[in-house]
Amino acid sequence: MGTSKEAFEQDLHKEIAQSEYRRTYLSIGVILISLILAVLNYIFFGNQERQFFGTINVYLVTIIWIVVFMVYELAVLARIKKYLRHNEPVPRIFKVINVMDEISFLSALLFILIYYTRQEAFLESPIYVMYFVFLILSALHLDFRLSVLMGVVAAVEYVLIAHYTYYYIEYDIRAGIRLPLNVYYIKGLLFIIAGCCAGYVAEEINIRIRHAFDHLMAKNRIEKLFGQQVSKEVVNALINQPEKSKKVEASIMFLDIRDFTSMVESKTPQEIIEYQNKVFEPIIDIINEHEGIVNQILGDGIMASFGTPIERQDHARKAFQCGLRILNKVESLSMQRNIPFTRVGIGIHTGQVVTGNIGNNERKQFSISGSAVIIAARLEQLNKKLASQFVISKEVLTNLNGDDTSIMAVGSHELKGIGGKVEVYKVR
Repeated sequence: MGTSKEAFEQDLHKEIAQSEYRRTYLSIGVILISLILAVLNYIFFGNQERQFFGTINVYLVTIIWIVVFMVYELAVLARIKKYLRHNEPVPRIFKVINVMDEISFLSALLFILIYYTRQEAFLESPIYVMYFVFLILSALHLDFRLSVLMGVVAAVEYVLIAHYTYYYIEYDIRAGIRLPLNVYYIKGLLFIIAGCCAGYVAEEINIRIRHAFDHLMAKNRIEKLFGQQVSKEVVNALINQPEKSKKVEASIMFLDIRDFTSMVESKTPQEIIEYQNKVFEPIIDIINEHEGIVNQILGDGIMASFGTPIERQDHARKAFQCGLRILNKVESLSMQRNIPFTRVGIGIHTGQVVTGNIGNNERKQFSISGSAVIIAARLEQLNKKLASQFVISKEVLTNLNGDDTSIMAVGSHELKGIGGKVEVYKVR
């Protein structure tokens, strides 16, 4: 559980770092757009700017400062990419410094322009709007406190600049009626409110990400547990095709451990489980290798299907070869004394089956039904009567494409619950 929690926190920090990366990337985009606009303004309106503000080239100063700002953000982006590459969380102190630097870049540009041009009008310039743009992007920090911090820093710096401008810059009558100083205090308050709003959005996103990760971890635990009972393909069919049912041709295998009850009656529960694991683990691996699906583990037996829910054309041949491999493997394990002497019975039949998920909203089970399933089960039981280990039906034999050198006909047999006789073949 601790490992899962650590993995969760690592994934969460990685997602937050990805969000931080996207935020910085967007910030660079905003700065680049600002740079393009400043250059265009400089080209088309540079003369008007010099007439109004005097000798200082406002747009040129702005362009230089924007370029410096972009270089800074590119350095931040490279640093975050390094953290992502090493699967490390972005340090909080790094994000705090970055928040203060970004706002201070805007404030420094605002102050420089006001200081050199002696124009209060810059307090109403597009730089004022840029504060809000960066406050909006701060939501991608996914940290309420960082967004609020950015809002507070923006408010304090803007109000200080406004206070300086109001008392130390001679007012230019060309700008029109001068706004009272308290208007700028209110604007500073709006920065704080915007920061709180961005922080609220960040917190909501953060909570939803945590809930999503919690849900994903729970789903993974369920799938892992469920996958220990049935095959992964069956789990996927239950999850991805909850209401879908269909009729397909498939090959069904039933396998049973002979004399299981008498074999384990003197063993402890732990010894029984250990024995079952030693027998079923390699059998399940062989079924998987032959593209079969374990539908049920029945204590002393297994039901497997080939050709559903993943449809395959050569399912009968796969099932037949799988049966041969299982017999060889069980014999090998017995000969090597990895397990007590064990014999198994296998029956395979090919026919039409109906597959789908049955149950209610609380519990569903991937079901394979039809006479083909019953025939396969009865064929497996017929091994006892025939003193054999592996029997198949004629329908399986028809699909083997010549893989029948070890097969012997044993006549037609009536099977319980099946109308009519079934042609049966014993595999030597």
